[in-house]
Amino acid sequence: FELDINDDGADPKQGVQIAQSLSDKKVKFVMGPYNSGVTMPAARVLNDSDIVVLTVASNPKITEMGYNNLFRIGASDNQLGTKMATYAAQDLKIKTVAVIDDRTAYGQGVAEVFKKTALTKGIKVVDEQFTTDKATDFMAILTAIKAKNPDAIFYGGMDPQAGAMLRQMEQ
Repeated sequence: FELDINDDGADPKQGVQIAQSLSDKKVKFVMGPYNSGVTMPAARVLNDSDIVVLTVASNPKITEMGYNNLFRIGASDNQLGTKMATYAAQDLKIKTVAVIDDRTAYGQGVAEVFKKTALTKGIKVVDEQFTTDKATDFMAILTAIKAKNPDAIFYGGMDPQAGAMLRQMEQ
């Protein structure tokens, strides 16, 4: 075995370039890409090259593409969003929520499923806000949400932004 490490920077174009490079090198197995936005466009290149792919990407469309060599090793947005909304309603007894998503394939997908399921569980969505996966300042969004006084905030996005957002919530 030989390890060939690449970083797509969560950029779909870069992910496709890396997939093509791995294909050209006749790689047999790829652990990744990490996220849905890269996995979806790179999957075609990897599939056409008969490369076995294990991804943690969660967008349901990934497995719906029907590629025989592509396997998801984590839960889909449908599973994640549904379980989190069910937990919020049944265990946390949340009645109102604000939803924020980072407009990535993952963030938008999991937020949409959460919102849809939350509504069926009797949770009222009092606000919806959007950011980006590169944002660091969330004060305007959080100020708008604070005025709506939700019981909880659901964030569909990645950890670096979630950490910064949490620190700003505490402020």
